[in-house]
Amino acid sequence: SMLSVVYLLKDRYLEFVEPQSPQQKMSPKVWKAWQSFVEWADISEEQLHAVLVFLAVRGLGKSKFLQKAVPASVRSPEDIVMYIMEHVPHMVPSVAQLTD
Repeated sequence: SMLSVVYLLKDRYLEFVEPQSPQQKMSPKVWKAWQSFVEWADISEEQLHAVLVFLAVRGLGKSKFLQKAVPASVRSPEDIVMYIMEHVPHMVPSVAQLTD
């Protein structure tokens, strides 16, 4: 998903659709609509950083290893990520770079 964001922001259609099966490949027409949205959204570097951090950290909450490493009361992926951010912040250093 992180690469998809970069490809979308850099208008790299071929790289974006390469892993897609021919039956599910995004059409150039839909890609163009997404490019219009990206242009309209005018995403700042700070916003892009927040999106990429979110995508990176989101996957941690689904880790079976981390599910076993946190207290039994912490079970949902969101709670696992929150626990890590609060109790083991060095595991997610990018979060410290986010602004309010």
